[in-house]
Amino acid sequence: MEKLWRKILWIEGGAFAVIIGFIWLNEYLDLPHVLFKAPLTPFNFTEALFETALIVVLGGSATIYTMVLAGRLQKSDREKNRLLEVIAHDLRSPFTTLLGNTELLQNPPEDLSEEDRATLISDVHQSAANTFQMLENLLNWARLRRQHAAPEPELIEARELIDEIVNDLADQWRDKEVTITNNLENDTRIFADPTELRSILRNLISNAIKFSRPQGKVELTGRKRGGKTRIEVIDHGVGLTRKEQKLLMSKYFAFSKRGTRGEKGSGIGLMLVRELTRRNGGTLKLRSAPDKGSVFTLQLPRTVRRPPKVEKKKKRNTSAKSAANPPGEA
Repeated sequence: MEKLWRKILWIEGGAFAVIIGFIWLNEYLDLPHVLFKAPLTPFNFTEALFETALIVVLGGSATIYTMVLAGRLQKSDREKNRLLEVIAHDLRSPFTTLLGNTELLQNPPEDLSEEDRATLISDVHQSAANTFQMLENLLNWARLRRQHAAPEPELIEARELIDEIVNDLADQWRDKEVTITNNLENDTRIFADPTELRSILRNLISNAIKFSRPQGKVELTGRKRGGKTRIEVIDHGVGLTRKEQKLLMSKYFAFSKRGTRGEKGSGIGLMLVRELTRRNGGTLKLRSAPDKGSVFTLQLPRTVRRPPKVEKKKKRNTSAKSAANPPGEA
């Protein structure tokens, strides 16, 4: 960062120095008179000083703005590189499991029992599912960064959607014997983009299972608050420290922590949740304590947002009025 700022100062400072030097040279030699035989103008110290001050102020402001933009770009580039390193590292582990288990299945030892074979197949499926979810989050996050298409919201029955997501995540919660309770009422509706809402809830529920202890419990509650629907995803797992909470909710940092069974993640899932929640006019909050669990509170609109009605001015029927009252008649 310091080297970049030094380069900017040298390049832009040198350019402004040349401009200021040319201003004083022109004022001293009267270059239009020397080069084009224009009428001679007297040396004006005040004018040259004013132009110099103007260049310094405007040039300094432009330099500072350039340095700020360069700093942001460099920070974004560093974060992208760090994120790619994390993803590459996290993808290596499930692929190692996949390769090792499939090799055992392809060339099984003589003493491999049917129970061991079933365990290997289950591990292969779980590793493939985790890898797929990680890649899906990465693709969705990259798509959000690249495109600026607005979400297409519609009224969604939240309880039914959560039941579908819990069913999709059955392998994950059954493997840890985690109990998931859906306490949302039947008429709990949310006005949001269906695809984006599914991604939000899937990541939050998957995250709750990940940090739940074996035979633990995940609860989902929902209630209405004015024109909003509030959904809470509650786990009673390992919880997070204050520092971990800040990193997890940071806008520019993809924080990842191993689950209770060593499950890995890239940290993209929660970044995606925050971005999708913001796009759909909602908020996301976190409460957590070590060894007590975490509560993610998602709040989204529950009613259709319509633009305000514009009253049309009534047109005066001048022709009828004129017919009723001809000129010259009272």
